[in-house]
Amino acid sequence: MAHYIQFKSKATGLPVALNTLDAEICASLGVTPDPIKYYAPNNGLNWFDAIGWGCINKTLRELADQLTEDGLELGKVIKWIDSNYELGSWFS
Repeated sequence: MAHYIQFKSKATGLPVALNTLDAEICASLGVTPDPIKYYAPNNGLNWFDAIGWGCINKTLRELADQLTEDGLELGKVIKWIDSNYELGSWFS
């Protein structure tokens, strides 16, 4: 069974490509996007994998709060995504 996710802009209601979202995350943090990998604070877990694995039975906000409590910068990234995008997910 495949698991799919999609991000929709809260401002426009339109879906956004993952590479576009990554570029926006990097711009908000003042870092240059990597042409191959999604942004990963301190070369740790990237935001896409954190959401993919971390949002099982959790909202983005709950995941962000957990990561922030653990002292991880990734929590700030997930909070930024949650403030600007709506996460949709489904199985097929």
